[in-house]
Amino acid sequence: MNRDDELDDPFIARYADRVTDDREVLWRADFARVLDYEDRGYEEDPALLLAARQIRDRWATDPQVAPRWTELDEIHAAWIFAPEAMKQAHEVTKAGGIAPPRHGDTPGGPPKQPPAMGRPRAGPRWGAHK
Repeated sequence: MNRDDELDDPFIARYADRVTDDREVLWRADFARVLDYEDRGYEEDPALLLAARQIRDRWATDPQVAPRWTELDEIHAAWIFAPEAMKQAHEVTKAGGIAPPRHGDTPGGPPKQPPAMGRPRAGPRWGAHK
């Protein structure tokens, strides 16, 4: 990747200094670009929606990137449809995070591990429970 030229792209620049693998920089930048195009496409320019679809399709055929892209898509959807649950899960799992409910520490004892969390799934059921 020619970083000097591509750093003019704000989506690539966002990841270029944080991700060491050039290919990962590109697909993460494209993921952010797709989200931006989809957000703006409905109000500003419908052509952005087609461009977003083309980018999604390009990475969907990559056997290494497709599962990671799908996982990011699901996590993003979970943040949209269940932000409070995702915030709580993030607080529990980040380094130094809070202890989950009913899994507190005993005085002087080692901290208990929270139960394994399943991956969130995107789909129509997210909005079904209001």
